Amino acid sequence: MSQNLTRAFFSRVPAALSGYTGLPGNLSPTSQLGASVTSGSSANTMGDWTELIAETPADALALWILAANFYTASNVRSLAIDFALGAEGEEAALFETFFWGGGAQFTATVFPSPFRPLLGVSIPAGSRLSCRTQSNAASVTADIVVQLDTSLQFPQLLTTPTTYGVDLSNTRGSPVTPAVDAWGTWTQISDTPAIEHFLWSLAIDAYTNASLQGTTTIAQLGTGPDVDHVTPLDTAFLYWHGTAENIVQPTPSLFAWQPGTSNPLWCRLCAFQAASAVGVSLIGF
Repeated sequence: MSQNLTRAFFSRVPAALSGYTGLPGNLSPTSQLGASVTSGSSANTMGDWTELIAETPADALALWILAANFYTASNVRSLAIDFALGAEGEEAALFETFFWGGGAQFTATVFPSPFRPLLGVSIPAGSRLSCRTQSNAASVTADIVVQLDTSLQFPQLLTTPTTYGVDLSNTRGSPVTPAVDAWGTWTQISDTPAIEHFLWSLAIDAYTNASLQGTTTIAQLGTGPDVDHVTPLDTAFLYWHGTAENIVQPTPSLFAWQPGTSNPLWCRLCAFQAASAVGVSLIGF
């Protein structure tokens, strides 16, 4: 990719990614929290498809997504979300395993994060959009809010979106252990991607680490053939986990720019308090 095109991409991304406010979605005076979606009746199983938008009003190139209200006190929960297009009973997958990391020790009324983007999808006008979820607990109900992005710029730079590092057998990311006030050891998240992605989004879940409450964790991605030869990406992701009733950000919506890689993907963490493993997963665009 030429330097001029790279500079043009960076100059336009902020405008493109700030445009979700007020776009068509599933919020209304009678649906102020989007759609209520329940995971499978057993832990780590998918629930039924639930309609999010009956008929999309325009072509869309991306979704902005918020999952909320699925936490309960002293439970560490996370969600894997599938999206689909099609009539009821004829849903065809649009994207599978959009992972929403969860924290610990929240009441059920906490909104956990800002919107996260799902880029590189094509949603024609007039489509019925639905989703289904699974969680690490049985019958977990979450409020799912979506907004359509009809004006995302430079879509030709985006590849097929793909999730890496999620273990659907326990609905968790890949366990990575942070060091306290220092970078921990690089941990491999994925083998070499089969697709050349250009942007990376990261999600963190508490795994079994309740000590994340009330602290901050920094995550850094890297690529390399082995743990001794990892090249860090410039971007660092900030994860702030508040105490109960505080707004938190368990799934940073920040992007890391990496124009393709021919090596496995790695992550390392720095924590200011907790030093036991947390879950890490990625989406490449």
